[in-house]
Amino acid sequence: MGRIHGIWYRWTSDEQAFFQALSRGTMRGQTREAFESLLGPGKTLNATEDAAQVKIMKKWEAEKHPDAPDGYRPGDVFVQFKVGAGQYYSFQFRDGRLVNHDPTPFATALPFTVLGR
Repeated sequence: MGRIHGIWYRWTSDEQAFFQALSRGTMRGQTREAFESLLGPGKTLNATEDAAQVKIMKKWEAEKHPDAPDGYRPGDVFVQFKVGAGQYYSFQFRDGRLVNHDPTPFATALPFTVLGR
């Protein structure tokens, strides 16, 4: 599920298509390969960008933030996707699997419609 939304997102960078693809086609524990087959290749963050994400994740882990139940471990990889005109969303992978991800909040995005339908 979410495949058509992923295709539309890859063509247009449309935020609603991105959210719908996330809510319908992703889940915690999914492989990076499967995640990127839905959304296209993401950008692996460089050391400076990664350091900023690590700082956020360590802070959330200390606070027991609900968006970070898996915490952070050295070696985790952050992959970023650009949406729309300049918003970026980062996703965390550990040993090639998606962690700290809940697709549920993305389901409340506005409904996605295909033109002409």
